[in-house]
Amino acid sequence: MQSTIRLGRVAGIPVGVHWSLLLVGALLAVQVQLALDEVGTGGVVGWAAAIVLVVAFYAGLVAHELGHALVARRSGVETVGITLWMLGGVARLAGDSPSPPAEARMALAGPGVSAALAGLWALIGWAADLASAPQVVADVAWTLAVLNVVLAVFNLLPAFPLDGGRVLRAGLWAWRRDRVRGTDAAARVGMVIGVAGVIGGAVVALVAGDPVSGLWFALLGVFVVQAGRTEARFVRATPSSVPVPRTAAPSPPARGEVDVRTERSPWPS
Repeated sequence: MQSTIRLGRVAGIPVGVHWSLLLVGALLAVQVQLALDEVGTGGVVGWAAAIVLVVAFYAGLVAHELGHALVARRSGVETVGITLWMLGGVARLAGDSPSPPAEARMALAGPGVSAALAGLWALIGWAADLASAPQVVADVAWTLAVLNVVLAVFNLLPAFPLDGGRVLRAGLWAWRRDRVRGTDAAARVGMVIGVAGVIGGAVVALVAGDPVSGLWFALLGVFVVQAGRTEARFVRATPSSVPVPRTAAPSPPARGEVDVRTERSPWPS
């Protein structure tokens, strides 16, 4: 993903921000501030809380992608980098999953991290309420808990290449004993869900009168359709597509020796 701002490395993995995230982050901060203003937390405190919430949520996105990346590393697949952009985050892997079980583990790692973060923020919100801390502290914590739950649940949808779609691919791959056929089947399911998202977005915008939410639904639907097609094409072009019993996990590449020319399509969240 081009036009990124490098933030540094986490666990040896480069992390960057696409310029689109800056715009979305600003809009999200404005929405949060307006919501806080309605409950009596306005001014400088409201803006500070909004900025903290947005930064903490994006840090959670990085943690979600790191979950994928670290489990992938244990399976012998290195991560070229993590990039945050307007629709979430992507972990760019240097190869495909070596086996269906590895694919499932890699897919479930991200939602697992998000679920853990949701529990942590809920605990902080509960403690803030119990200690009679300023209400804005509890509001931010509970909102972050809800956002991480939404992130985990959304990514578990069986819409390839989302995490749930990758779990579906792992199951189909193991069942059909063929990675390409499993990927094609999962991609078709993902395309159906993606098209449904586009149609649902149009309904929300035109019928329910909520163009902002409708636009997000439509964008996510288009992303699922296009990313699923890209992933399926990548897998078809990879010669290592062999029946499951003959698939062996490759040795992890040495640090600094990952060939980005073999980079696969991104792992989105």
